[in-house]
Amino acid sequence: PVFVAHGTADPLIPEQAGLRLFRAIPHTRKRWLEVADAAHGNVLGTPQHVFCEMARWTLAQLGKSELPAPAHVARIAVCPTPTPVN
Repeated sequence: PVFVAHGTADPLIPEQAGLRLFRAIPHTRKRWLEVADAAHGNVLGTPQHVFCEMARWTLAQLGKSELPAPAHVARIAVCPTPTPVN
């Protein structure tokens, strides 16, 4: 499985170049996530729920809907529904 998160404001790798590379990956289990206004070094540190989407997609690849949380961990946030880009 391949998960690619790419920032729309990446100054090093243009979004279209990243998308071409993603589309060239000969694998059906892959996911492209466009991260609005993210640069190259902060794609995971944006207000967009990137980690939620990474976790949701990874769990789906494992055939699970969610992992059990330890009893002392409160579930405080729900991941929003993603908008897929192919």
